[in-house]
Amino acid sequence: MTEPTDAFYAHLGRAIATARQCAGLKQQDLAAAIGLSRPSIGNFEQGTQRPALHTLLAICAATNITIGDLINDGTARAFASHPAINAAQDRRTALRAIKIRAEMRKLDGMLESLIESIDDPDDEP
Repeated sequence: MTEPTDAFYAHLGRAIATARQCAGLKQQDLAAAIGLSRPSIGNFEQGTQRPALHTLLAICAATNITIGDLINDGTARAFASHPAINAAQDRRTALRAIKIRAEMRKLDGMLESLIESIDDPDDEP
C-alpha cells in the first residue's frame, strides 16, 4: 500500500464513523443494517479494511448520506501532499498562468485599438 492510499482509507474510515454517529447508530446497528459484522465496521472506521463500492453505497443508504458526502469528507486531503499530485497541480497552475497571460495580451491589444480609435483625430467631423 502506498502512503496516500493508506491516508485515503484512514480519512474514509473517519468519515464512515462520523456518518454512523450522526445517524445515531452503533457499529453493531450499522453492521446489521448492511449485512456485515461489527468488526468489519470497526475495521472500516480504522482504515484497516477497504470497503467495496457496494458496501460504501449500503453505508450511505443506512446513514442517509450520499457517496459524495462520504468521499468528500476530508478524503481528498489524504492525497493533497503526495509529490506526484503536487507536481501535476503545479503544471496545471503554470499552464493556467500562461493562458491567462495570453488572454491578457489579447485584451491589452483590443483595449489599445479601442483607445486609438477613440483618440484618432481623423475620425472627428
